[in-house]
Amino acid sequence: MTPSSMLGLLLALTCNANPLAQRDLREERAALRAADSAFAVRASQGLLPAFRDVLDEDVVFLDPGERLLFGKTATLAMLASDGVSASATQQWRAVRVDVSADGGAGYTYGFGSATGPLGPGGQAQKRPAKYIAYWRKNATGPWKVGAYVRVFQRVAAPADPPPGFESPSTQRQRRFPNQDPASARRAVMEADRAFAARALSQDVATAFAAFAAPDGAILSGQPGIIYGPAAIRSHFEANFPATGRILWRPVAGDVAAGGDLGFTVGEAEIHTVAPDGAPRTGYTKYLTVWRRTDAGEWRYVIDGGNDRPEP
Repeated sequence: MTPSSMLGLLLALTCNANPLAQRDLREERAALRAADSAFAVRASQGLLPAFRDVLDEDVVFLDPGERLLFGKTATLAMLASDGVSASATQQWRAVRVDVSADGGAGYTYGFGSATGPLGPGGQAQKRPAKYIAYWRKNATGPWKVGAYVRVFQRVAAPADPPPGFESPSTQRQRRFPNQDPASARRAVMEADRAFAARALSQDVATAFAAFAAPDGAILSGQPGIIYGPAAIRSHFEANFPATGRILWRPVAGDVAAGGDLGFTVGEAEIHTVAPDGAPRTGYTKYLTVWRRTDAGEWRYVIDGGNDRPEP
């Protein structure tokens, strides 16, 4: 066997051992968008059956007013008993879709609405919403949701991302191979802790701008989604008190096998001052999706959260 034929055999064996390794990421993004759209179609017919079909067994679920929920069983039990989801429907459209370098994980986020007994006394009501979904798949299986947050709002302004923030169109992305999964999870959790530390050592606006990827975004409490570090900084400077603090800590996370995409979930406290001068504390939870830069730093591409019960 010649050296060139031996090299070809080794490359073929490598690709066969990891079918995701050489996939065209444009095709993977299209497949993930299709999975997200199919999920939305099912949810428009019945929310609970749709979640039952799509949630991964170890999903982390963030529903407004609830504690962090870990696992499909706990999530479905909550949804079945919340007095809303069993008879509700939901629809949405992803405005951004991206996948990991190995094609085995990805995320979607966008705008939608929920319809069900959401009004006073259980009256039927349609409520605008935003969402983030972190997805996983194996080489042959379907896409499943590994982490999910939805945010209900009084008013939303659905819109496509501005130029430069659309779904990427690259065929390949840098991989960070041969990583220990536990070490990779610790690394993305440490990035989140460093993010939280910056919010205390400097201020919230500076931290959110510094840790945003160039194409990063936040769901925010505004009708639209806020895109880019400069706009994110301006958003917090205009809408969050200069003396306010946000304290948070990640409690779980995961990283794709390619080593370039992951998520963290955690709990936060928002400390501000009421108009009468009394201290005020709000309790929230969050989902942050992170991408690793070519330099090896983790920066968030989308962040969002909702309220949780007081501990």
